[in-house]
Amino acid sequence: MKKNSWTFFAPFAFLLVLACQNTDNSQKIDVIDNENITLNTTLAKASHLDSLEKQVFSVSADSTHFLVGKQGGVILVHPQTFVDDAGKPVQGKIDIEFVEVQEAKDFVKSRISTVSDGKILQTAGSYFVSASQNGKVLKVNSEKGGLFVAIPALKKDTAMRFFAGEKTASGDVNWKLEATKKETKLDMPSPPMQELADLKLSLNDELLVVEYASTKGFLEDIRDKFTLKGNEYVLENKATGFKQTWKVAFVNQIRRKYEVIILARDYLRKKEDFLQQKIAKLSAAWDNYNKLNQAWKDENKELTTPTFYEYQLEKTGWLNCDKFQKEALATFSGNILNKKGNRINYARVHLVSEKERIHLQKICERGSYKFDFPKNKPFKIMVFRGNEAPKEMKFDGKNTNLPDVKM
Repeated sequence: MKKNSWTFFAPFAFLLVLACQNTDNSQKIDVIDNENITLNTTLAKASHLDSLEKQVFSVSADSTHFLVGKQGGVILVHPQTFVDDAGKPVQGKIDIEFVEVQEAKDFVKSRISTVSDGKILQTAGSYFVSASQNGKVLKVNSEKGGLFVAIPALKKDTAMRFFAGEKTASGDVNWKLEATKKETKLDMPSPPMQELADLKLSLNDELLVVEYASTKGFLEDIRDKFTLKGNEYVLENKATGFKQTWKVAFVNQIRRKYEVIILARDYLRKKEDFLQQKIAKLSAAWDNYNKLNQAWKDENKELTTPTFYEYQLEKTGWLNCDKFQKEALATFSGNILNKKGNRINYARVHLVSEKERIHLQKICERGSYKFDFPKNKPFKIMVFRGNEAPKEMKFDGKNTNLPDVKM
């Protein structure tokens, strides 16, 4: 089997669980194998989301960091991004936890279905992001710093949307569409653009240098030559009778203008270095992602340039980039049998479509299963039960009545 981003490696010595629907597409099978009824308890205790690899990055909360995942995902963290429970920005060392789910084996292992409120999704990958300090979970303050994620893809699909994950009672993840969320490029925190416009300033370093010099000179004169009297700064020469005053409110406006100019110049100065770092990190992530896609690389003489879906995050947790599967669905059904030809209780069944990037799952309590899935699309059925060797069968999707799987 060729290895790609959805390659599955079997067997697993564990079992996974979810609610199931029953069907019976064979009149001659009417006996249920009830051996080892304690499988239900075993299934309920099986590891799933916690079984995935957790990548932990220890970084400074006071610096900008690009974090590259082993499967090609990227996290960007800016200073002052995280706050504690009291809303206070944290400083010093923090831990960023990153989980990537790109390969089919990880979707199966973790019980993550590509489903949103019962509707089938086609995925570009699922991810989990969190931050903590001294074991305490931190929150995101997107107004001050910025937390971003870049999700790799072989090509861009305009139908893809951002989904946030909600853990279900059964341990799966249900995906909720955030319809208003748009892509936001990985970038530096921008200077206050509205203030720049109000002050008649632009992101042009040559013009900012001139404004910086004149504004700095004015404020130095206020500091060195003027005296604060009430709500005015006053400069007067009693010998000549010369007197000049500036309102405190006006001087404060100039001070803010000076701060905005410094922010704008600092942004322009760091922008080029940031962009170079971004290119290097996305390139490294793209290389990691393509290691999962050797089959695709073998069929394409030239690789596309690094392609990512980029989003700014307002909160941590589960997220993915998916689209709804639009084709009409057919119902595929089958039985799980033992060597005696009896249906087997408590088998977990997975439908995996590597080409469509879809993963569905059910627990077959009575030895039969059914999945709604687009017809004429290839997929494979994978069955797990206790410590038995898992079974895997491939189908072309043309026939909805599937052959029995014999354990």
